[in-house]
Amino acid sequence: MDSSFREQVSGTQEAPKGLLAGLKILASLINWLVDLTRLTEEEREDAGIYLDRPGGE
Repeated sequence: MDSSFREQVSGTQEAPKGLLAGLKILASLINWLVDLTRLTEEEREDAGIYLDRPGGE
């Protein structure tokens, strides 16, 4: 069997390192943005957001 064929097959099964690094950065950015939108219990009450009662009643 041709050894160059094996090299091509094994090389296509690995994700590029740049892609993995980019995904980690994207995940960190998304987590940071989610943290900005998290409200404390007091902030939710002040805003009139009640998650335990549908319709706010």
